[in-house]
Amino acid sequence: TRLYLNNRAIPEFIWRNCEFLFEYTYRNPKPNQKSFPTGHQYYNLAWKNDKGGYELRNNNFKSCLLHKDITTIPGDTSEFNLFEGFFDYLSALVYYQIKRLPGTSIVLNSVALLDHILPALKNANNINVYLDNDSAGEKAFSAIDGNYKRVVNQSKKIYPKFNDFNDFLVSTKRKH
Repeated sequence: TRLYLNNRAIPEFIWRNCEFLFEYTYRNPKPNQKSFPTGHQYYNLAWKNDKGGYELRNNNFKSCLLHKDITTIPGDTSEFNLFEGFFDYLSALVYYQIKRLPGTSIVLNSVALLDHILPALKNANNINVYLDNDSAGEKAFSAIDGNYKRVVNQSKKIYPKFNDFNDFLVSTKRKH
């Protein structure tokens, strides 16, 4: 897990302090293939969402365990920070060199869940958006920008030449 997070440019002090991120390991119970031997331990990062489900990630695997939902990191509701995925949220913590962002942060865990959070944004004075720089991210940003005040597309300000915040962070780390 440490190596995977290191490859994603997330230092240990960031993820150790994150109450939503866990290490999830399990052993293969079936001796069905040489590439998946019995007793071999597999690891995932497990990011908890608001419905008690977990977004699972490792080098070769991306899935959800139990229920798919957003993850809310509570704070002052006059300011929102909106992320597409949890690696983007962790990347923001590294970029800003802080343990928690001001305001309420919401990790969508999928742009398909954008409609779930739109009502919560209605009273926000500031909305910082950190979505992917792709067609889905741009469509989601347009849905927010056209309906709320003081929306800032941080994706275009901080990492305009990269797909997402984590790609930018990894690229920056390689240069040093």
